[in-house]
Amino acid sequence: MRHSYPAFQILVSIALSLCVLSIAKAERQGVDCGCDKTGIYEGLSKFVVPTPEGGFNLADGSYNSPGGTYSFTIGATSLAPQEGIQIVISINEGPHQRASINGIVTQAAWGFSPDDHRFVFHSKALTGHYTVILVDLQSSMGLTGVNNQTSVFQGLGVSSLSLGFSPSGRYFACAGKSDTGYLTLKVVDVLDPGQNVFTMIPTIGIQHSGWGFTPSGMDFDDAAFFWAIESAGGIATGLVNLLTEEGHSVDASDGTWWGFSPCGDLFATVNGPSKAVRLYSTDTGQGVAIGGWSGMAENLKPRSDQDSHYIGETVLMSNTANQDCDGGGDDQEAPTWPDGANLSASDITGTSVALSWDSAQDNEAVTQ
Repeated sequence: MRHSYPAFQILVSIALSLCVLSIAKAERQGVDCGCDKTGIYEGLSKFVVPTPEGGFNLADGSYNSPGGTYSFTIGATSLAPQEGIQIVISINEGPHQRASINGIVTQAAWGFSPDDHRFVFHSKALTGHYTVILVDLQSSMGLTGVNNQTSVFQGLGVSSLSLGFSPSGRYFACAGKSDTGYLTLKVVDVLDPGQNVFTMIPTIGIQHSGWGFTPSGMDFDDAAFFWAIESAGGIATGLVNLLTEEGHSVDASDGTWWGFSPCGDLFATVNGPSKAVRLYSTDTGQGVAIGGWSGMAENLKPRSDQDSHYIGETVLMSNTANQDCDGGGDDQEAPTWPDGANLSASDITGTSVALSWDSAQDNEAVTQ
């Protein structure tokens, strides 16, 4: 085959090829494809909250991580009245110490991530200062007991604190409300906890709030995070693609229920009284379907089967998350060049070049 192209067209073609390659690499396997989960959409479960034995129990004890990978011991010594409690925590993997935490506190709690390999410790000091420390127990730095610890939240005058991990354990989220009414919300990647994946600007006068992660369909990763707050200024919402760390604005202000599809590829906002639903891609934040239902029920939730997504008996869109990640279809074998095949350039000028190459071979067919 022989074709002539302007030089700039070759550059554009190369750029497009790289773009397609980049998109292919970014495909969310187990979310947008390769997922066979179906059923009723899941509401916003805020976090996988670490609730081990002994949380807030400042007494001597020995415990194991949920998966049994690590053991930890706590030693607590009551000091003079109004001087708090001296605690020492040691976390071990077999004979090796992975972390050591000590300090004087008035309150403390702790727990492990769903995958066992992260440990979170939060405490209140005598000064009223709250600190949340995230410990990476898989880090080789853990043998030093110091360098694998990151302070992910600090605050003075905190009236309430909500924290926990994403379903896979890849992300850690923390929401703190101050005595003056300001709410702060952040999400960090446990593999790089010093950098925030998402941070909400501290907001005062919060009347209601909600947030949560998608169901986990990937190996040690999660697709998206949704947040919503209601204040005197109205309802603000956002959808964060955790893989790209891009935030998207979604029109969810009139929703009476929010949730994710079983595979996590779609986000739904449902208005019960209006009997209306909108679906958004958790990858791009773009609206992909809108619909409604009739009848008396106002508390319907979207659902999916192997073919479609529904609200009631209304079909909203096709279910594409169960397709093969390599594109599916009967032809699963990629075309190949025969041995000795060549790509050559000729008739090269300042504005064009002629390319020629041998035909590819395929078990089905090759399109030109």
